[in-house]
Amino acid sequence: MPLGSYAHVHRGVATGANDFFILSRDEARIRGLERHTRPCLVRAAEVITAGGVVRAGKLDHVLLDTGIGANDAALHAYVKEGQRRGAHQRYLCSHRKPWWRVGGSPPPPIVATYMARQAPVFAVNPERCQIVNVFHGIHFREAVDESIVWALTDWLNANRETLLGGRTYQGGLRKFEPADLEAILVPPPHRLCCSE
Repeated sequence: MPLGSYAHVHRGVATGANDFFILSRDEARIRGLERHTRPCLVRAAEVITAGGVVRAGKLDHVLLDTGIGANDAALHAYVKEGQRRGAHQRYLCSHRKPWWRVGGSPPPPIVATYMARQAPVFAVNPERCQIVNVFHGIHFREAVDESIVWALTDWLNANRETLLGGRTYQGGLRKFEPADLEAILVPPPHRLCCSE
């Protein structure tokens, strides 16, 4: 059955100003912004080398999430710095109200790479780290047991070289849009935990 029959796929967050919204953990700590951030996947290598599961503690970057906690002096100072740097005038930021609130889909239970010289790689995201738009997130349409999340990820990785769809560009670059991943044929959820 198509993956899209029980899950939907979304691109990660498009910040419009990664140099403002994505910080190293150290920079967030030094600026007093830790409570306004979420661990964030920013490079495909973080999923490719994760062995099927991403862990927040292994990530070097965080995403500014101004919806977390109360506003404070450190956050106000950083937003003002972003304005001085012109972040609020960038295209995506200038079309958001307020410009510094990124929004987007909630962090997904499964993360997928979608553009590389290889088939997509999948990883469980048990700590629900946020993803930027170099990834796709797989969200289940209805609540499922965590064992289904892990089993689907295992199945996708075990069968990734046989996945059909996407586009191949010059030099062998493969790109899977969200609809391409939703069209992948996968076992029904109840069979995933029982498949051998």
